[in-house]
Amino acid sequence: MNTTLNKIRAKHPCTSGWETLLKSLNKTQADDEPVSFKYILESNGIQDAVWCLRTLDYKDICLFCADVAELTLPLFEKRYPDDKRPREAIEGIRKYHQGEIDLAALEKLRHATYAAAYAAAYAAADAAHAAAYAAYATDAAYAAAAYAAAAARQDQWQKIEKLFVKYFCQ
Repeated sequence: MNTTLNKIRAKHPCTSGWETLLKSLNKTQADDEPVSFKYILESNGIQDAVWCLRTLDYKDICLFCADVAELTLPLFEKRYPDDKRPREAIEGIRKYHQGEIDLAALEKLRHATYAAAYAAAYAAADAAHAAAYAAYATDAAYAAAAYAAAAARQDQWQKIEKLFVKYFCQ
């Protein structure tokens, strides 16, 4: 899969990541030539590569978002084994991708997951974060990976990178 420098620039990247990418491409400004996500991963690393996913349509990245959000489920389900709202939201993303539900149904799942996140916030930060990441995945295409990764340990970044390669570097 590819994006372009113009698409990346339109999303207002951080200065350091932008300059790193331009330098690696031997360019001084944005253009419309395709840039592969594999190249961005190799040039800038997983965090910038995930950030650049915001240049794609939600449908193109929703399965990746679901998989990343799913990495956080054990945190929530350990604390709240009977609360299935985050898991249902993640399953909803997959159903949306398959055309089994529409955006309105996905939005209902997102709201239910936010409610789970708020309820968990008073009891355990990790569980609240896990539920919130599931909700973010249904809400904003790039946010599931970005938010889940932001709070994750290094080993989580490695898991996210494996998923990224699976979806965007083949």
